[in-house]
Amino acid sequence: MVGVVGSSPIAPTKFIAKTPPGAGFFVFFLRRAAGLCPWCAMLFRRLTRLPRAVVQPALPLEQTLILPMRVWPTDLNFGGHMDNVRYMALMDLARSLWFTRTRLAKLTLARKLATPVAAAQVRYRRELFFADRFTLHTRLVYWDAKWFFLEQWFMRGEVMTTRALFKCAFVGRDGTLNPQPLFDLLCSQPPAPPVMPLAVDALLASEAMQRRG
Repeated sequence: MVGVVGSSPIAPTKFIAKTPPGAGFFVFFLRRAAGLCPWCAMLFRRLTRLPRAVVQPALPLEQTLILPMRVWPTDLNFGGHMDNVRYMALMDLARSLWFTRTRLAKLTLARKLATPVAAAQVRYRRELFFADRFTLHTRLVYWDAKWFFLEQWFMRGEVMTTRALFKCAFVGRDGTLNPQPLFDLLCSQPPAPPVMPLAVDALLASEAMQRRG
């Protein structure tokens, strides 16, 4: 059973960065470039993490992906803490890694499917400052016949600093697809959708109110 929003992560999985043989100059170049601008910093994070995710063991859908990270100077705003835009960029990276590790990325590429975010709800609780070490968690919490929902949160030690919920979809030429058949292809035993978490219900209710307004 997939965890409910707000519950403890299920069987968290971490991975440690290792530089492939012969890649020393490439990594050195990217690190120097990362110090020049925020865009280069995010490019460095993507180019060093995505290739590793491709070759790492597949992550079961019911497990939580945990990424150890650190706040860089390019992550900061003028207030001296991590910028709100950087939180969103890091969560986008984590979702890409989650898709890669669960092998959903390979499946969607083969079927030429897009995975857009239709709605998001973010709550910033605590600040992250320069050089702070933190972990970014990503897990699947719910899906129905049209949408699937990913929960993400930042932890600095035992303190949750930011929490978010994303409403996503698999979209092809014929429109939005039911996630269940795609999930079934990745599991030896087809998973059943969990009970709708309160956070998902609140997000859908908020969307309904906005449409009426």
